[in-house]
Amino acid sequence: CSKLKVGDKVVLFLGVLESCYEEATFGPAGACAEYCVCPERQMCKVPADVALSRVAGLPLSGLTAYQALFTGKGASTKGDLLGQITGDSKVLVLGGNRGAGHLAV
Repeated sequence: CSKLKVGDKVVLFLGVLESCYEEATFGPAGACAEYCVCPERQMCKVPADVALSRVAGLPLSGLTAYQALFTGKGASTKGDLLGQITGDSKVLVLGGNRGAGHLAV
């Protein structure tokens, strides 16, 4: 590891490895396990003075926002595909002051 060392507090969402990480060389991540193997780039170091309980939900919220913006499967009322955001797209983010909404903004 270049950025992390043994004993660092980290957060990650193991579902990211199964749903968004195409180059994974291993199977299901085992989110209920006490230990897991995960690429360093899928982890985020938590500062020593921040409680894990305050940041544990961020990876899932971030994934939710990412999937809504870029990997959606639905269609709008006009028939446009959802989740196909480009540089010139206009997006209304409801709830932009909480949860996944603020990460989408």
